[in-house]
Amino acid sequence: MGTTVTETYPAENGEGAASAFHVNGVMYLFYNSASYQAPNWPEEDLPFHMDLTFPDAAAAEKQLLELGATKPAHQPGGKHWTVLLDPAGRPFCIHDAR
Repeated sequence: MGTTVTETYPAENGEGAASAFHVNGVMYLFYNSASYQAPNWPEEDLPFHMDLTFPDAAAAEKQLLELGATKPAHQPGGKHWTVLLDPAGRPFCIHDAR
């Protein structure tokens, strides 16, 4: 996303509990969860969804797959967007910037 983690927030035990980064003036905060289970997507609704745009979505897909994302067989976006799963199994979509 063109940024790095700018802040981390420890839990009471001192381990990292949350990480923050900023993109275009917006702060994104992601929390760690010891009990996290990947959603059974597409059967289950998602509590959160992220769409990312890239100047070249095909090149971004290749790079994201090299970084550990996977591409599920279910692709509801057709030619409009591509669904990938992050290493923890959370779906997100990528597409060309319009």
